[in-house]
Amino acid sequence: MVVGVVEDNFGIIGLLLWYWILGMFLFSIFVVGHDCGHGTFSSYTWVNDLFGHVAHAPTMDMSHPWIPEKLYLSLNWISKHYLKFPLTGFISWIPLYTIFGIPDGSHFWPWSKLFENNTDRIKCVVSVAACFWLVLITYLQHHDEETEVYEEGTWGFVKGQLQTVDRSFGFGIDKALHNITDGHVAHHLFFTRIPHYNLPKATEAVKRILMEKYPGTYKYKKSYDFLIEFLW
Repeated sequence: MVVGVVEDNFGIIGLLLWYWILGMFLFSIFVVGHDCGHGTFSSYTWVNDLFGHVAHAPTMDMSHPWIPEKLYLSLNWISKHYLKFPLTGFISWIPLYTIFGIPDGSHFWPWSKLFENNTDRIKCVVSVAACFWLVLITYLQHHDEETEVYEEGTWGFVKGQLQTVDRSFGFGIDKALHNITDGHVAHHLFFTRIPHYNLPKATEAVKRILMEKYPGTYKYKKSYDFLIEFLW
């Protein structure tokens, strides 16, 4: 019903904006469910279980079966972390191949020779938009050009978590997303102790200690100009 009204009055641009706002809203609910999974939303297990299921339902995500601790307890530990980076992954991300399409066509441009009909072109647009959103909202919180990985004997929990990045969207978006964006370092360091509603205070404390006693270990960047800064 709402989709029809938006499309009739604002066209395709309004519809895309509506979907973006809806996606932001659903992600903010997911953050609440994420906290419930960590057991930090409430000190009562039954409250975490109840609201965890309620919060995950709109995004059709899992609650109990999803075990986020696996990510945190091996983050950037190259021999144990499940997000390995094999040779094929390296090749697939070479810009000359994926963007410019040499030799079989761009993977991001819907009218490249890789996509032969309108159905494939639509799939390309949807895939690029979804991947762009996932990279912006999750990948960039865990990676930057200076991210380090550790081998057996050199990895430590704090070392691994300090490779995460606090990225600010600005324009009130961080607050709307419960500060999981610009409070991600504190979230990783204390993922079983600090709920989203205490992340701003925790972030200020963590930032102060790291910047005073361990210069260069705290990472903060702005998400809204990262592409311009990277290309520059």
